[in-house]
Amino acid sequence: MVLAGDAPRHTRYSCWVTRQDDTYVMLYNDNRYEFDISRATAPAIGGPWTPDPGNPVITGEGTPWAHRLEDCTVVRRGGEYLVFVDDLCYSQGTPYGIPLYRTRDIREGPIEFGELFVPEPDTRGRFRWDSGSLGTPGACLAPAGRVLL
Repeated sequence: MVLAGDAPRHTRYSCWVTRQDDTYVMLYNDNRYEFDISRATAPAIGGPWTPDPGNPVITGEGTPWAHRLEDCTVVRRGGEYLVFVDDLCYSQGTPYGIPLYRTRDIREGPIEFGELFVPEPDTRGRFRWDSGSLGTPGACLAPAGRVLL
């Protein structure tokens, strides 16, 4: 939950917390915005959490997944934060893609679109994920700076 003024406010979907220097940063789906990612910061993991005045910080504006972003996972690699986002682009057999956003300053900098990961179909034209879609990607940093999705 984050503060909206002095009132606590529940987030709509799950959140991801990371740390930059001495500040905790939470990316979350706020129930004030339909499927966009917002940001809040706090001096300690227990809060108090303060929403970014520029929320939402990731909207997907100008993309097929505009205002259809749900959960996200954050990985820090080489001084850069990679934000992998679950989107709601599943339509007519087209699988979810995994939008990747990037920033060097997760605390207050802009978070910009980097690229979209889309699975390759197998030889029969089916996608390798059983359901033909992907929900809530998880990412972690693996050896040699690789990111495991």
